[in-house]
Amino acid sequence: MILEETKLLNFENLVISEAKQKRDSVFVELSAEKKQKLDEIIAELEQNAGEKILNETFKIAREKNRRIIKKQSENKQELLNEREKLIDGVFAKVLSMLSDFMKTDEYVINLTAIIQRGKAQLSTTPVVVLSENDKKLEASITALDVVVEFTPDNIIGGCIIIDKKNNIQIDETYSSRLAMARDTFLETYNIKV
Repeated sequence: MILEETKLLNFENLVISEAKQKRDSVFVELSAEKKQKLDEIIAELEQNAGEKILNETFKIAREKNRRIIKKQSENKQELLNEREKLIDGVFAKVLSMLSDFMKTDEYVINLTAIIQRGKAQLSTTPVVVLSENDKKLEASITALDVVVEFTPDNIIGGCIIIDKKNNIQIDETYSSRLAMARDTFLETYNIKV
C-alpha cells in the first residue's frame, strides 16, 4: 500500500507540476498578450493625442496671426487718420495765412507779377479770371491790358489766365497750388509712415 500511495503521490505531484507549468505558460502568454494590447492602445492614444495637439497648435497659430493682422490694420488706419488730421491742420493754417496775405499790398504785387508772366507766354490778349473776393483789384488788373472776369468759384486767390483763341489755360490759383502741394506733401518733406 505504501508503494501505491507513493505512486499515487508521485502521479499527483506530476499532474500538479504539469498543471503549474501549463498555468505558468498560460499566464506568461496572457501577460505578453496583455502587454501587447496595452502597448497598441498606448501607441494609438499617443498618435491621436499628437494629432490633436498639432491641430490645436495650428488653430491657435492661425487665430494669433489673424488677431495680429487685424491689430496691425487697425493701428495703420489710426496712424493714417492722425496723419490726415496733421496735414489738415497744416493746410488750415496755410489757408489762414493766405487769407491774411490776400489783404496786403504784397498780394497785389504778386498777382500782378503772375499775370505779367502768364501774358508773356501767350500771343493774344488774355482773359484773367479772378475770385469775386478780388473785385476791388479790377482797375489795377485791367491796367495790365487784359480782360478781367470774375468767378463765384472758391479759387482762394491768384488767377486763371486764358488764351481763348488758342484754347490755352494757365491755372495760377492758390487753390490749385495748394491741391498740388497737398498731393506731394509727404514726399516733399520726406515724411514716411
